[in-house]
Amino acid sequence: MRVRATVDGADGEAQLEGLARWLRQEPELRGLVVLQRGAAPGGAMGPLADAVETALGSAGVGAALVSSVLAWLRHRTGDVRVTLTRTGAENRIEITASRLRKLDSTQVRALAADALNLLEAPPAPGGASNGVPDGLPADGDAGR
Repeated sequence: MRVRATVDGADGEAQLEGLARWLRQEPELRGLVVLQRGAAPGGAMGPLADAVETALGSAGVGAALVSSVLAWLRHRTGDVRVTLTRTGAENRIEITASRLRKLDSTQVRALAADALNLLEAPPAPGGASNGVPDGLPADGDAGR
């Protein structure tokens, strides 16, 4: 099973490369993280990074990926969005730095557990499962 991480926000390619470096420092993820490069847009000198792909296989790798992504995202100062998508199943969850900053530690643990469950779940019937986990505030709702 593989999980693709994409990053949206200011300077998205640099953010994505930073996420790849961050994940590669996690002992459980070493050797499992690949920076995917897409086709070069017109006028570009070379291909641009478009996703970080991580192979999940052994126990604990999914949890290490989710907790590392949340830790990385918590250190972002701007409006950055990370989307984790399990390839094949197309189960996905989107998390923004602004939303994550508004959660208390209990909600962050719940988000991590829900993200892991979603990524490890069987394929959703009829298509993608998009995650704002149950019981957690959506982006505009946290702290209200």
